[in-house]
Amino acid sequence: MSIGFSRVGDKLPLGVGGCPSLWQLCFQRGAGGRTQAAIRCSDLLLPLKNSLRSQFPPPCCRVSRLRIDCAHHQQQALMAVEAIETNGWTGERCQLTVKYPPPPPLPPRSPACDPHFVDKFASLACILQAVHDARIFDDAKTIIDMPLNAPLEEILEAFSRLPVADDGRSVCVGSLKSFLEEHFSPAGSDLQPCRPADYVEDPVDFLPDVEDERVRKWALDIHRFWLRLCRRVSDRVRIAPLQHTLLPLPHPVLIPGERFREVYYWDSYWTIKGLLVSKMEKTASGVVENLIEIGRRVGFVPNGARSYYLNRSQPPMLSRMVREVFEATGDQSLVLKALPVLQQEHEYWTTWPHGVSIEDECGQIHSLSRYHALWNQPRPEEHGTDRETAGGMTELAAAQFYCDVASAAESGWDFSSRWCEDPLDLRTLRTTRIVPADLNGLLFQMEMDVAFLAGAVNAPTVAAEFSDAAARRCAAIDSLLWNEEKSQWFDLLLLDKDEDDKVNGMERWRRNQHLRVGGRERAAAGDEISLLGSLEDNDDDDDADADAAAADDVVHDTINRSRQQGRVFRDACQTDQVYASNFVPLWCRLISHDKERVRRVIRALEMSDLIHPGGIATSLVHSGEQWDFPNAWAPLQDMIICGLAESRTVEGKRLARELSGRWLRSNLVAFEKTGHMHEKYDVRAVGAVGGGGEYTPQVGFGWSNGVALSLLKRFGTTTSWLLYSDDDDQVVEVLEEEEEKVL
Repeated sequence: MSIGFSRVGDKLPLGVGGCPSLWQLCFQRGAGGRTQAAIRCSDLLLPLKNSLRSQFPPPCCRVSRLRIDCAHHQQQALMAVEAIETNGWTGERCQLTVKYPPPPPLPPRSPACDPHFVDKFASLACILQAVHDARIFDDAKTIIDMPLNAPLEEILEAFSRLPVADDGRSVCVGSLKSFLEEHFSPAGSDLQPCRPADYVEDPVDFLPDVEDERVRKWALDIHRFWLRLCRRVSDRVRIAPLQHTLLPLPHPVLIPGERFREVYYWDSYWTIKGLLVSKMEKTASGVVENLIEIGRRVGFVPNGARSYYLNRSQPPMLSRMVREVFEATGDQSLVLKALPVLQQEHEYWTTWPHGVSIEDECGQIHSLSRYHALWNQPRPEEHGTDRETAGGMTELAAAQFYCDVASAAESGWDFSSRWCEDPLDLRTLRTTRIVPADLNGLLFQMEMDVAFLAGAVNAPTVAAEFSDAAARRCAAIDSLLWNEEKSQWFDLLLLDKDEDDKVNGMERWRRNQHLRVGGRERAAAGDEISLLGSLEDNDDDDDADADAAAADDVVHDTINRSRQQGRVFRDACQTDQVYASNFVPLWCRLISHDKERVRRVIRALEMSDLIHPGGIATSLVHSGEQWDFPNAWAPLQDMIICGLAESRTVEGKRLARELSGRWLRSNLVAFEKTGHMHEKYDVRAVGAVGGGGEYTPQVGFGWSNGVALSLLKRFGTTTSWLLYSDDDDQVVEVLEEEEEKVL
């Protein structure tokens, strides 16, 4: 018997088999109600061992095959699991096949594998440059965020007819302004303010350990900022995606603020931490699901939800987000959706050009990762600025500069002396020749997170593979990035000349993307995929366990498949500059098992000169770039403070509370002066706001809000008391008095 249904959830007509649900036709009740199932979901095979008790009479007919047309195969697998658990039916040999249609239109997956993406921005380059030359907008990002009012071809034709200025080269400014008003909509007009569904003005059990009235009022003000930052992508983006750089998203988003009108990748982690403090688990889950959906379609999570960001990613924080939400909600369905995307993301970071092989002093070859944007042209969002900076370079040098500047943006540290040969000259960027200590620490953390999440949904083979990958990365970091003498982790500079390999590597990457994406497209276009094999009754728990292990053994090994043998770098050395990133691996728990080593890292941080009245400085270099001295950023404070607090040492917990007090006090004082939470702060004075970089300082601000709330939750009244103290001796005295109680 074969039955087809149009969508998930269709009910059978009454009287057909005497069964009220289509799923009850799929499964026959077995002895004892126990079943062993293996459901194939994309690249992930999830063994399911359930003890089920049927509450329904057995159906009067048996179904051996069932075909369902659906929109998302992962959703089908989840529905099948739910049906098994709810209805308790098992089938002797019942095969479930799923056919799903092509996904809705989305801007190209990556500029490296889709020439239309490159062509679009190449076509827009003339307009971007004209707008930059005329200095019409203070912010170069404005024009690229403005939706088109007509197809691109019509707009380019209208632009070509604009009168030329007296110099014979540029466009008449007045005509250009009129052209923009007619053919473009305002930046941000394709986003609509919305109210988060789970927002309440004063959440129950909100920061119960913060009793001080001044601090509590501030925390509630931050909580209310979520209303200001919540947006929904307009339906116009789905209807005419090629007229927008904004990507369509299924759920509301929390933007950072001001010029940052779209969701950003690594920012979202700290936003989620704040949302969870605000008891907004549904909104936090939606933020994660947005990123999962983009990652599923693109193959990695891009820098932000704009088509011009598809040439790069950002620090890999998705696994942390999934784990935070999962631990807060227990939602296994979120984990099931995320795992295939996390596997794809891991492949992105561990294969060329991001993944590199390096030989250490003992001749052992290790695999580590670096930032490497898939781009060698001016960034569309800073087109004129990048061209000006690259002025006078040869074509080859300019292409390398454009790659390095986009790669620095992929790091999230855009920009910093950290990436430059000459700390004061952005033209000497060498981002792609640096293997960052913090990136590899975050990838170790990602691998451990994926192992944990796979274990949570009973996928032990996936868990074992990622645990092994984490162990290998830990050994590589110890060998190449750890500095025994200085007790911290340093970036590694690749000294080999690898220009030819970069070109060849990019070409290999493009070819692999064509094959890999093409395969996914063929499946999405209608290939039937068998999700469910045989289901046999088995009363023996040992046999059931063996069957589960056998099913799990056929999991597609993404890690091993993606590991490619490229060139080996044999000439590399550690950099000797002190940055806050040198201490981020402590948070990633690379050495959590070694308390003496942890204490040495803590002492190195205390002696680093990074600690100031307003928090931890990003670097010791006063370059004028925003990711340098004297600026301090919420993500770096949070990672280092949490690393210290979770170090299981008295010294670490004491320093964590002190640094948390410094940071929160500066945030509060600045808020009371300005009425805003800021993107960055100046560590030299409490309440001072940061500056520098390629745009004016921004307020809002997503990750600053999230870090403030999460630190208040972690440290409570102790931190609140520290907010009032300007006397370091008094702070230490009180900390010592509370040491025994707190630790």
